[in-house]
Amino acid sequence: MNAPAPNLLSLLWLIPLPPLAGAILMLLAGRWIPRIAIGVVCCGSVLASFALSAAAVLQLNASGEPFHETVIGTWLPSVHADWGFHLDALSTVMILMITGIGFLIHLYSTGYMKEDGGYARYFGYLNLFIFAMLILVLANNYALLFAGWECVGLASYYLIGFWFHRPAAATAGMKAFIVNRVGDVGLLLAILLISTTYGSVRFTEVFASTTSSQTSFWIALLLLAGAIGKSAQFPLHVWLPDAMEGPTPVSALIHAATMVTAGVYLIARSHVLFDLAPQVLTVCAAVGAFTALFAASIALVENDIKRVLAWSTVSQLGYMFLALGVGAYWVAIFHMLTHAFFKAVLFLGAGNVIHALSGEQNLQRMGGLRKVLPRTYMAMLIGALSLTGIPGFAGFFSKDAILAQVYGSVHGSTLLYAIGLGTSLLTAIYMGRCLWLAFYGVARTEHEHVHETPWSMNGPVEVLAVGAVIAGWFTPRKFLAPVFGAAAAIDAPEIALMLAATAVALAGWWIASRVYEKQWRGAFANILAREWYVDQVYDSVFVRGLALGGGRALFAFDRRVLDGGVDGAGWIARWLSRISEWWDIWIVDGVVRMTALAVKLSSYPTRFLQSGFVQFYALIFLGGLIAIVGYLTAR
Repeated sequence: MNAPAPNLLSLLWLIPLPPLAGAILMLLAGRWIPRIAIGVVCCGSVLASFALSAAAVLQLNASGEPFHETVIGTWLPSVHADWGFHLDALSTVMILMITGIGFLIHLYSTGYMKEDGGYARYFGYLNLFIFAMLILVLANNYALLFAGWECVGLASYYLIGFWFHRPAAATAGMKAFIVNRVGDVGLLLAILLISTTYGSVRFTEVFASTTSSQTSFWIALLLLAGAIGKSAQFPLHVWLPDAMEGPTPVSALIHAATMVTAGVYLIARSHVLFDLAPQVLTVCAAVGAFTALFAASIALVENDIKRVLAWSTVSQLGYMFLALGVGAYWVAIFHMLTHAFFKAVLFLGAGNVIHALSGEQNLQRMGGLRKVLPRTYMAMLIGALSLTGIPGFAGFFSKDAILAQVYGSVHGSTLLYAIGLGTSLLTAIYMGRCLWLAFYGVARTEHEHVHETPWSMNGPVEVLAVGAVIAGWFTPRKFLAPVFGAAAAIDAPEIALMLAATAVALAGWWIASRVYEKQWRGAFANILAREWYVDQVYDSVFVRGLALGGGRALFAFDRRVLDGGVDGAGWIARWLSRISEWWDIWIVDGVVRMTALAVKLSSYPTRFLQSGFVQFYALIFLGGLIAIVGYLTAR
């Protein structure tokens, strides 16, 4: 190991600690801390983690090799599960993204949440979320990764349902928690299968001993199930749009750089296992392509500005899964990085709009905000141009790389490329419509005292807007090569594909400028407005369906067998208690009373001897002595 290793070890151990300390302090003593101190402590803790991450990255580059070391010790010796960290090019990208963008969102929150009564609790949850994500991406084994994975789910439950006095928020938090547990079962089973197959869950040992087999297929498929749940891919996507019930900075944190990217990271980290199961990669690509198109179609008719961006996140995550499915792991990470910038600026920009309009989120009640919110408008315009893949902006480079890989990779196909290109068209239409409805035309309702937000909110948005431009100019292909290997050459006319993608994006913006004021009606528009009825189907089958139709047998089993068994046990206990009571009254008490009576009766012959006079006792003693002497003499 190179000389910087000891310092790197201490830095790695320290990276997650400041957010954890901030979370503990806020959740235990936050009510007694002034608000300005809360902001300083919680923002400062994430900034400290970012500084430590940057220092660790510099030492990693100096050493020239990945760092893998146990920090505390082994907590599951049988499978080599350590309290340890693994730092390589992939985890480097993740920790810088999580702490850097996380810090900007924390800073934005100091202005957005300053009037909220749960200020300390909110920042405690934010810090806990950052800590959990850092554990997830720094873990050197699947067991510790799963611990961070579950902690992320818990923190997201608290943040989505932060305004728990609102029924919709409480329901959304519970929905996210339950739906994610479905995918988490797959991840847990995958980890158990990995431990039994390889005798370890440590990344280095698992990846060094992998061989193609039927088991590798099931491991990859179960890992994919976990990733689908956390990254909101069809059919486990339903929790993410409802997560908009949380505060807007929470939406930016969950949807941009943290929770929803965990599934992408899991597959990228496990790429050695997925390479052994090409059938699972095909499934991953199909799920991603379908989800991208499916979510983009719903965003076309959505009128809530935050839900438009939520469906956009689902769609862009589909793009990432499409890239993963064709084996272009570095491209998926590239798009994840650019997406973190442009989606964060879009969500925080939407937060500025909502804050300026006193909580209004309906696009149909906006309009004309370009003149009164010019800085927010420019930032959101940059984010939208990047998202839709306009040349020169960050999203153009990563999205073009995905489409080129899908077209030219041996794992890609013309059908998948066509779906990706069609999704790009829909993306430009719904984002163009969103911006035109919010910022162009005339104000459709009266909004008094509309003005730009303070520097604590606009500052982070503008920094992110810069990232949404320049992040794509630094392609991480060579940087990630030590993790994924040298990228395979593709047989694709890249210039022609680039021109086609640009033409489609520009066509989408032109279509949006012509139709943004129209209210789409008809059967198909109603289907899109109802989000393809997926929620209704789930409600009928999994919620109310337990007491109806095919679930009636389960309901009867629950009522007659499970409840009947519990009721029967209660009746048995009741009758046993009565038998015991009768036994006590008639048998035990009877025996006790009879014994007392026998003792009492046996005492009557000798009771007269207990007179209490010493002279009488002496007389009895003398009489007894005479009787004994007489008996002995008579013999």
